[in-house]
Amino acid sequence: MNCFERASLPNLSEEERKKSLNFVLISGGPTGVEFFAKLLDFVQEDLSKLYHNALEMVHISLIEAGEYILTMFDKKITQFTEEKFQWDGIDVKTNIKVVKVLGDSLTMTNSSTGEVNIPYGMAIWSTGFGKRLIILGFMKQVDQGNMRVLETVEWLRVLGCENIYALGDCSIIAQQKVMVCFMSSTKTSFS
Repeated sequence: MNCFERASLPNLSEEERKKSLNFVLISGGPTGVEFFAKLLDFVQEDLSKLYHNALEMVHISLIEAGEYILTMFDKKITQFTEEKFQWDGIDVKTNIKVVKVLGDSLTMTNSSTGEVNIPYGMAIWSTGFGKRLIILGFMKQVDQGNMRVLETVEWLRVLGCENIYALGDCSIIAQQKVMVCFMSSTKTSFS
């Protein structure tokens, strides 16, 4: 609300208004993605009624250091979410690292653009833990080196291991195929 209030002040330049309405999320994880979806709803559903003149200047960016957002989920979910955000006008930036955050701007970098300074009205930092070298080495030892995170069974035991368990950002529960059995009075069918 403060960003919209500030952008509505009559003595601000257009550049200052755009800066006030530039929202940046540094995170591609579930918490950050859910927050930004709620922020978008809040802007479109509620603030648009109060600040309809400022709405066209709103810019929302999501910055992720990795190749894609929601790395712990199936790629179909990741792709759907990225496409939905782009459809909704959220600028999804991947393979970009934030290297400095100041009170009114941040500096981000990647191999193709170098360092870029971005002014903002509000920045939200909601990053989790990345893979540690010890986890990467272990993943190779248990033949999961091609995975994004450790795969576990539903009881959090690492696939292929007897007494090793994983939970949190370093793991995901493997989706098992389920056999469905339909019973009727005349026959049984499996699919």
